[in-house]
Amino acid sequence: MSHGHDHPELASASDKPLIWAVVINVLLTVVELVAGVLSGSLALIADGLHNLADAGSLVVALIGRRVAKRPADERNTFGYKRADIVGAQANLILLVVLAGFLVLEGIQRLLAPEPVLGLVIMIVAGVALVIDLASAWLVAKIAGESMGTRVAMIHKLADAASSVGAIIGGALVYFFEWWWVDPLIAFMIAGYMAWQAKVMAGHTTSILMQGVPHDLDLAAVASDLASIEHVHEVHHLHIWCLDPHTILLEAHVVTDRTRLEDIEPIKHAVRQRCKDRWNILHTTLEFETIATAKREAAEDEDQGRLIPRH
Repeated sequence: MSHGHDHPELASASDKPLIWAVVINVLLTVVELVAGVLSGSLALIADGLHNLADAGSLVVALIGRRVAKRPADERNTFGYKRADIVGAQANLILLVVLAGFLVLEGIQRLLAPEPVLGLVIMIVAGVALVIDLASAWLVAKIAGESMGTRVAMIHKLADAASSVGAIIGGALVYFFEWWWVDPLIAFMIAGYMAWQAKVMAGHTTSILMQGVPHDLDLAAVASDLASIEHVHEVHHLHIWCLDPHTILLEAHVVTDRTRLEDIEPIKHAVRQRCKDRWNILHTTLEFETIATAKREAAEDEDQGRLIPRH
């Protein structure tokens, strides 16, 4: 059996942008929640709760980044990279919960409308828009390094959009006294939060479930590797992600060569093809003779094969 790997580490960029983003978002959350209660605006409360979720996502992203950098040990031989993914998944669940809360509150407001202070909404939402954009800029500096920070950045961009919605809603309330606009804006923010969760959950869940990366075709990889000289077939193929940056492959490689010195160049060629064409840096390969592969195929037919032969 052959085992080769090259784990790319998270970049060592400073965590200061995330820390600053957490601080200003906590302060903004307090301001929006207080202003929302005083003005009677559900839209401001919704935006404040969204900011609270974002502040939490930033904290989880910060913790996830630091945990993910811990080296592998005897208990976690692949390291702690997936701590970042677990944190991102927790943030997505929080988004769905908050979205549901806002929908329920919005329904109650529509059934029993309450007057709101449109001017206060516009002023506070305007301040929130500036802070949201500043936070997104801070997080964007390191957004490419982990799933958690990318989720946090998307949260902040969504916050900026919801702040714009709150400003528009505040203006409609202030100039036309359309009280129903306030819960409508809350519904829109809740819908956007739920949509964010749905989009990002597909990526995080796939990684946690060890699914094949979305941009890879299992059969195409098997066919490509089987085209290498002296490779007769590739089967029992598994491809999954350790984290958004690290793709792993495990496979049985059937060859017409039997001597170890003849297999070594084939092993190198398979690894190189995985790296150059498929960006797979971590490979675990088991080599089989044609006779062995036929015998195992017969056994698989009797016992049931988990993955179709490629």
